[in-house]
Amino acid sequence: MLFKNNLHEKFKQSIAEDVEIARYLKKNNERILCLTGDERLECRMYQGLNEAINGFSRTIKFIFGNSYFLLILFWIINFYSLILATFFFISYEFLLN
Repeated sequence: MLFKNNLHEKFKQSIAEDVEIARYLKKNNERILCLTGDERLECRMYQGLNEAINGFSRTIKFIFGNSYFLLILFWIINFYSLILATFFFISYEFLLN
């Protein structure tokens, strides 16, 4: 992340400082831009699978305002949307044959 001022210092105690910084910038009418890198850029956030699962779990919960209700609702909607999309895809393929 690249900033004109040192926003990482301001939000370094946050669970998801990138989300907090984006919210802060948007609140202050700043433009934000998300760019992807290529294989020349690397960043290791976690040392293993368990650490990654724990880290992403905290981040996802934080994004939903620490609300387990919203988090569970999000997963239910996405799970059933995937099932529904799969059902329609299979039905469509069946009709074509």
